[in-house]
Amino acid sequence: MNEQGEFKMPGAPPAFAVDLGGAPTDHAKARTGLKILLCVIFPLILFFALAVDIGHGKIYPFDRSFLLTLHAHATPLLDRWALGISGAISVFSFLVLIYLCCRRLWHTALFWLLAVGGSSILNLILKHAIQRSRPDLWALVSPQSSFSFPSGHTTQAMAVAVAMVVLLRASRRIRAIGLAACAFVLLVALCRMYLGLHYLSDIAGSCLLALTWVVGLSILFDAYGRTSQGKPVQWLDH
Repeated sequence: MNEQGEFKMPGAPPAFAVDLGGAPTDHAKARTGLKILLCVIFPLILFFALAVDIGHGKIYPFDRSFLLTLHAHATPLLDRWALGISGAISVFSFLVLIYLCCRRLWHTALFWLLAVGGSSILNLILKHAIQRSRPDLWALVSPQSSFSFPSGHTTQAMAVAVAMVVLLRASRRIRAIGLAACAFVLLVALCRMYLGLHYLSDIAGSCLLALTWVVGLSILFDAYGRTSQGKPVQWLDH
């Protein structure tokens, strides 16, 4: 423990420290405020603006044209790959949860469960509240009967990506992790649109929703780690 009340994990990089109850510095407060503004409030406003438009039946000009452009390159092989990638998200998120539990990182496991599971529940609620019909532009390889906005798979992928960046934020390889997370979300989103299951605006709404939820949750967990008398939140450090 140093003079600032931080506990540094053995072998962890200098940036990794868990606050054990000391008051946050002015710099930390400013950084948290900026994070709330850029990653919670602003995306939330954009999401609700998009949801209101879509709730009134609006389809943007680029929605149909972008799907048709993707479909022009369709092949049976790409169909199978797109379906496989879509189905792998839940498996991956479950394996991460099992790993965290095996490591006995209970607070981190709870964060992961709430981040990924909570975003999926929010997605389901919003689907039924907005009730946007799926695109109907060609005969689908894998027809779906549920609503379109926001995309469940993309919401889950974005939640997984943001949660991974949060948990590995102290890593020396955080830039590479961030790029990989963005590529992962982009791949899933393209697969869902390629399959004709979602408009581009569905994808945008999903990313905004997941970003708002996971970052907001991480801020709450950080605050709990500073103020709780119990064990503070443990983030992965590698």
